[in-house]
Amino acid sequence: MEKNAFIRFLDNVSMRLTVLGLKIIRLLSALGIVRNLWGFVFAIALSLGPALAQPEYEAVSGWKVAKKERNLTLMYRWVRTAEGKKTRQVRFELTVKADAEDLIFCLSDSAELTQWKAGVRKSGILDRKKNSWVTYTQFDIPKIFGQQDLVAKYTVEREPEQVIIRATASPDYTEREEGVERQERYEEYWILRNFGEGVTGVEFSSIAASEPVVPRFIQDKFTQPVLIQSFDDLRKRSERRYMKRNP
Repeated sequence: MEKNAFIRFLDNVSMRLTVLGLKIIRLLSALGIVRNLWGFVFAIALSLGPALAQPEYEAVSGWKVAKKERNLTLMYRWVRTAEGKKTRQVRFELTVKADAEDLIFCLSDSAELTQWKAGVRKSGILDRKKNSWVTYTQFDIPKIFGQQDLVAKYTVEREPEQVIIRATASPDYTEREEGVERQERYEEYWILRNFGEGVTGVEFSSIAASEPVVPRFIQDKFTQPVLIQSFDDLRKRSERRYMKRNP
């Protein structure tokens, strides 16, 4: 009985902290400090530290579904990096009624990025080749917080039934902006599987190797809806492009 009462107490504390955090961020938004409420939250989540998508790591738990919404599945599992650090890996799975090339366009076009990727103040393509591109992204973080940007190189590997996209940080590719911290390590990993008849299965994974600045149960309350919205918007943008090409 005492144990159940303690669990209820923790749940109550968690709920109150979450509500308090939302009120603070909404207040900042009302004051004009935060121009994009959910974009700000997502940017903070991205900038918690170096992100690694497919480093050398060992899985220490199985995948657990955290949210299933809008035909998207968000999962987490715990892994241990080569340095012995235990951290959490995130994975998204969804199905898109579009070709892999439509998704690649949405990932590699600066105008498209701003339409579906939350938390971006400005972005651009610094270089583009047939199977690679380099992007510059500055996150939409209020000036009262430390500013961050990212230069990342994407490479595309096409196989008969799938396309693999890897992104790695290229911090020295272009000059650094004064007062803006550049992310030194970053990776993300995409698998685009051809299901036939213009349908593509999408798997995205990444790992944030640093500890969050707020407890995960609070962070997740903010970031999960933003992540789901971003990937849902990515799906809509790629499907819209596919329909234009295949009227």
